[in-house]
Amino acid sequence: MTSLPPSHARHPPGHTKVSRANWIDAAVAALIEEGLDHVKVMSMAQRLGVSRSSFYWYFEDRQSLLDELDRKSTRLNSSP
Repeated sequence: MTSLPPSHARHPPGHTKVSRANWIDAAVAALIEEGLDHVKVMSMAQRLGVSRSSFYWYFEDRQSLLDELDRKSTRLNSSP
């Protein structure tokens, strides 16, 4: 799992580059810390220090991200 940038290293929205993996990691962190209802694009963007529009370069919508989390969980839990 790719780590999130430390809070002191975050920049104002729009000045930080993040990857698809960063968005997934932010979603996993939100899921673990706060539950599924808190896996929201805006809150993850704030966590990552980016604008929410960058989310849509990697995912069509929130459901696409949730589907990816489900696939990741399935892979991790079915590995020998």
